[in-house]
Amino acid sequence: MKTSILLSIAFLPMMVAAQQKYTVNATVKNVKLPAKAYLVYQIDRKILKDSIQLTGDKFTFRGEVPSKMKAFVLLKQADSTKRTNGTIADQVGIYLEDGTIDILASGVLQNSMISGTQLNKDHMELNNALVSIKSTQDQMNTDYAQAKDNPALQTEIREKSEQLFAIKAQVEVKFIQEHPNSLVSLNLLRASLNPAKDPAFAKTLFEGLSSELRATPAGQSYQKLIEQADAQGGM
Repeated sequence: MKTSILLSIAFLPMMVAAQQKYTVNATVKNVKLPAKAYLVYQIDRKILKDSIQLTGDKFTFRGEVPSKMKAFVLLKQADSTKRTNGTIADQVGIYLEDGTIDILASGVLQNSMISGTQLNKDHMELNNALVSIKSTQDQMNTDYAQAKDNPALQTEIREKSEQLFAIKAQVEVKFIQEHPNSLVSLNLLRASLNPAKDPAFAKTLFEGLSSELRATPAGQSYQKLIEQADAQGGM
């Protein structure tokens, strides 16, 4: 389990300052007992976790964190399977902030409906905008592997995949531009656009974010990457 948490937490974005009291209410229909849920997040590079043994299809986490931040809820059920890299397959990202975060799932957490607070609504909106693209990309990856003896078909799939990637980038840019005050936008920008690849575009998107987000440690870190890329003339 420790390995699973470490691998997941490595991808957690930085946080936005201000003490936050959160409640996470989850309902997982058709859960298979025995089951255990974990809430995992990171503060000052230290991995923190809370856990609860399930007695039914509902569980709750309550706590306080120094800032708004992204976290992961993981669920290990009686028949849980693990990915080949050791991570638990069944997990979902949420944002910890003041208020109540609601998670509704059936069987597994991966396709959860998340609601209750603004950042989680933003996060869900982004997920919904990308879900069909991800599904198509997953199918392309399967088709590509099955076409190992057909180089021409693999080339065709690669070309379509590049087109899909461009569409995905457009969706992400649109989300960032339409949500300038959301931590979800800053985290998305940091994850999807390396300033070294296009410092001018990264700067444009970054400067479109609110001054509050730009002033956070995560924002300042990204700004330094932009400045470094500018100094090196990009790539």
